[in-house]
Parts: sequence; structure tokens; C-alpha cells
Amino acid sequence: MLPLALSALAACTTLGPQAEPPPVSDVPAIVERIAELLEQHYVFPDVAAACAAHLRAELAAGRLESGAPGPGFAQRVTSALQSISHDKHMNVRQRARGAPRSEVDPVAAHGARMEDMRRSNFGFRRVEILEGNVGYIDLRSFSTASVTRSTLCSALGVVAGVDALIIDRRTKGGGDPETVRLLGSYFFDAPTHLNSLYFRATDSLTEYWTLADVPGSKLLDTPLFILTSPFTFSAAEGFTYHLKHLGRAKVVGETSGGGANPGDTFAIDEAWTIFVPTGRAINPVTGTNWEGTGVAPDVEVQADQALERAIGLARVAAGTGDPSGPRGELRAAVVADAGALAADLAEDLAAGDEDARETLHELWNEGVELGVVDPLLLLAAASEEAPPIARVLLEVATSNWPEVLEPWRELARVLRQAGDPAGAREALGQILAIDPHDTRARVELEAL
Repeated sequence: MLPLALSALAACTTLGPQAEPPPVSDVPAIVERIAELLEQHYVFPDVAAACAAHLRAELAAGRLESGAPGPGFAQRVTSALQSISHDKHMNVRQRARGAPRSEVDPVAAHGARMEDMRRSNFGFRRVEILEGNVGYIDLRSFSTASVTRSTLCSALGVVAGVDALIIDRRTKGGGDPETVRLLGSYFFDAPTHLNSLYFRATDSLTEYWTLADVPGSKLLDTPLFILTSPFTFSAAEGFTYHLKHLGRAKVVGETSGGGANPGDTFAIDEAWTIFVPTGRAINPVTGTNWEGTGVAPDVEVQADQALERAIGLARVAAGTGDPSGPRGELRAAVVADAGALAADLAEDLAAGDEDARETLHELWNEGVELGVVDPLLLLAAASEEAPPIARVLLEVATSNWPEVLEPWRELARVLRQAGDPAGAREALGQILAIDPHDTRARVELEAL
């Protein structure tokens, strides 16, 4: 079996080393087994209880079959569960042709998966250099890192000298978080925290950091564009979400599918299985993930037009030094200007001067539009400034990145220090609107 985190983000159908349950012949027994599995394993116990109760109520109301499951049963149950959980990874499936698990040879199944990955070139469909020295990688999946590493590194070697790079993730495909980490490592110099995975069973958190060293050359200052569509899902979304919120890539296309919670497939009986998310992804910048919301593009365009738009953006970035990519010199200049301006305006800001506030807002918003100011930079700047300046900087951050948790959290802290409990409550309320399971924000709100 693949490691839990790997099979989780792949949303695959590989079963864990669990005892084979006895055959189930009717819907009531299947429904009860599903309810038990959710209550035992789903990452959010309160939501699991609500899903189980809803499914039992649907059965009692006669909205599910009373005898043997018929056509469309899996879809009806999946829809009922997702109407409560809003978790797109949670689904019920019938095994191929009803084949019992006992007939599956694990060694043969593993060999078949390896052969499928080989025949798909480990997810790399196209790697080429477009006109204008723009690299293009059509990547369909994040296959197992141990067998994908050589192909991935070779693909990055082909585009090592480009002036801008496009990675196409418009097709559906999950995969191995280790492969996400390896690819992400080519775009950061120092080790950078990409993502964390929390699992209910062990009550543990695993952090994924970029690797300091990778085969070949890193593309540290190469403008990067990632293409998305509604079919972009799971680990493909994770890669996009992480690089977007770290300010390292621009996303072009449509909002992605919105499946973030990792998990595993469990046997209901010999004919039916259910994928139960047993964990959750936690991004270090936003404090949450893309479950149910998807990853919003920076440049919104129909998915079938995303490549053409990205090529145009990439050529501009490569040919003129447009700061669509992470241009260090321009970033440093904006930071220096804002720092000097904040110092000059400190007294006016402390006095609540709206003109001073607007001036600083305009400068930082200009940096945001140029693509050289991100949430991390604003947080760093705010942490070094006096409360009046920090409040302005955090207002900019929450305005431009309303779905990112940490600026809201810092704003709540600054407002509490400034004697504004109502404003602090509002900021904490925004955190809970983004992530209702944020225990820290709930505790702080109750304290106020």
C-alpha cells in the first residue's frame, strides 16, 4: 500500500490494511456501515456525526432503497453526504464489476499501477520551449516521487534556461505530496514551508518544506505561471495554492475544483468502498486550505483560453522585466519606499489622519498590483512597525487577500492592543467565516 499521505492526495482507491468486512446485501446495512466509518475516521468528528445522522434520516424517510442497492445508489449516497460535508473527496464507489477484494493480488495491482505511471510518462505529457524563450510543461499528475524523480528532474532541466515558465495543471489529477515538494523546491532558494497535513487518527501534523538541493539548476527568478480549470483538483490544487500564496506564481484560468482533505479508501463490503478524508491540509500562509472553495486565479479567463493568455503574460515578463514574476530589485524598492513613507507619516497615522492612511494604502496597493507585495511581506513589515502603521498595513493585506487567515489574526491582535475590541471581534469573526474549525480564533473571540 502507498503511504497514507500519498494515497490521500491522490484520492486513489487503494485500500488500507484493514480486515475485510462481511458481505452486505442490503442498503440499510450499507448505510449503517458508511455511518460507522465516517464516525470513526472523518477528520472533523462533528461533521461526521452530522453526515451519519443525515444518511440515516434519508434512509428512514424512504429516499434510499430498502433492498439491494440499485443503479445510481453510489451517486445518491455521495450527494447526500456532500450536501452536509461539502467535502468533494468524500464519495462512495462500487468496485469494478463488483469484484471482491479477496480476488485482487496486491503485488499484481502494484505492478499495474507502476506500469500505468510509466506509460503516462509519470504525468509529464509535454515539455517544450515556446517562442520568446518561454518554457511550457503539461503536467497531468504528481506520480509517486520515488519513481517520478528522474523524469521530473529531466523535465526541469529542459526548461532550466527559459526566461518564463508555464506549468499546465488544467487536467484533473492528484498525487504524491513528496512530488509536489520536489517540484516546488525548484522555485525557492532557502527551505520554504509549503504545506502541512494534519491527520485525526494520530492527532499529528506533518510539515512539507522545500528541499535545499535539487538535481540541476533552480529557477529562482523565473516568472512562473500555473494554468487551472474546474478540473484541477487535489494535489494539483495544492501545488497551485502553495505557490500562489507564497507569492511565487501567478495563476491563470478558472477557479479549481476545491478538494483539499486527504484520506483513504475503506471497504464497506466486498462490492462497495468509500473514500473518507482522514486529514486536512493547512497552508502556512493562509492557515487554511482550498477545500470547497478552490484556488481562485490571479488572471481569470476561460480554461480553454488560459494557455494563450499565459503565453502573452510570460512573453511580457520575459522580454521587458515586467514584475509579474518575483523581481527582487523592484520588491526591495517598494519595501524601502513604504518604510520611509511610513516613518514620515507615523505621527499622522497615530492621530488617525485619513489622508496619511490613504497615501500608505496607495503605495502598498501599487506594489500588490505589480506583483511584488504579498501577505508574508506585509506581515513582516507590520510586525516591525508601531500599532498605527501596523494597522494600516494589515488593512491592506486583509483587503487584498481576504481569504488569508494570518493577516486577520494579526489585525485582531493589533486592534486589541489599540483598545478596539469591536474591531478585534470583527477580525476574529472573519477568520471563523473562512475556517469554522479554527479553535484559536474561537477561544480568542470568547475571551473578548
